[in-house]
Amino acid sequence: MQAVLLLGVLSMRKMPGFLLAILAITPTLAWAQTVTMPQSVLAKRGRSVQVEIVYDGDDLKWTTPPELDVFREWSDDPKNVSLRVLVPPETPDGSYQISAVTAKIVGDNAKLSKFGSCLIVVGGTPPVPPGPPEPPKPPGPPVPPTPAGSRIVMIFHESGQQTPAQGILFNELQSGASGTYLRSKGHKVHILDDDSVGSDGRPALESWAKHLTGIALPAIVIADDNGKVVHKGPCPATTADVLDAVKASGG
Repeated sequence: MQAVLLLGVLSMRKMPGFLLAILAITPTLAWAQTVTMPQSVLAKRGRSVQVEIVYDGDDLKWTTPPELDVFREWSDDPKNVSLRVLVPPETPDGSYQISAVTAKIVGDNAKLSKFGSCLIVVGGTPPVPPGPPEPPKPPGPPVPPTPAGSRIVMIFHESGQQTPAQGILFNELQSGASGTYLRSKGHKVHILDDDSVGSDGRPALESWAKHLTGIALPAIVIADDNGKVVHKGPCPATTADVLDAVKASGG
């Protein structure tokens, strides 16, 4: 009976906070009673729009925002609820919500419907309702691991822009402990200037240029014995990072 008493004293111009009070004292909702309203209505300042409310229940209450002037248009049918919404000229852009709820007497109790709402959109376009969620995409075929084997490690650089740290790195990969380790695993290391010439008399960079598109020098290219590139990117700053790149590429 609490819900019946509350519906009897509700004002149509109260703020939507009263809806929370209804929820707090009404533990059970019956979905046989319903309220249907347009999702949104586009309105212009200084003009009016109409909001039709269709409900299945014994009583209907609604709330309206204070920024708008709203009144019910006359009808000899109590079930025909048509609200006339006037938008004052000074109304700021935004969305203004009209909410409604109905109740149906079931025995000694009043069962509430779900709340209906309509957005009055001033100075814009009605929001587009979200579409159905996209179904999950099936995973693609697994990427086969790179076969292990010996690798050809090539580092391309510009000698004119070489830093002292890069010089130390290149020397270590060619004649230091790191270079010895790589050769012990069957790998080959080539430190190539961008002007270096191969055994065929052509610039060494020419054959690999397509793999270096968008990569600034110094750059590293790791290929297998068949010349298939298995790794490419900016040259690592340390020998440890170079060794990690070789190992991650199957070396």
